[in-house]
Amino acid sequence: AIRGQMVILLKNAQGSRVVQALLKELDTAEAVILVQELREHVAEVGMTTAGSWGVVVAFKRSHAEFFVPEVAASATELSTCQHGARVIQRVMEEAHAASIDLSPVAEALLQTDLAQLAVDPFGNYTIQMALRFC
Repeated sequence: AIRGQMVILLKNAQGSRVVQALLKELDTAEAVILVQELREHVAEVGMTTAGSWGVVVAFKRSHAEFFVPEVAASATELSTCQHGARVIQRVMEEAHAASIDLSPVAEALLQTDLAQLAVDPFGNYTIQMALRFC
């Protein structure tokens, strides 16, 4: 009953908790299959309160290849939103720990107004993480 519902469930507080618990319990192959439903929805889901936590768990469990490019494509939007900032920061941290190439995120951030991000209440943390991990 969860398949085909990941985006909707992750945007809901209770649904996100259920999905997070499920992803933690499934074997990796099954988790990866479910996480594929987030393709083209990482930023959309990640900018919601409940979704941001679920997106972080989804990446940690799957290391799905589409996460870094999608995060990079929405770097400014994610960085300047409280919940999105959690996503971009945790994805950078986990990708770095797993030796996943973060150059798309670094390149995307370099194309933004770094001074503006540096003074943003949430963006400044993204810049600090990028300096550490990219």
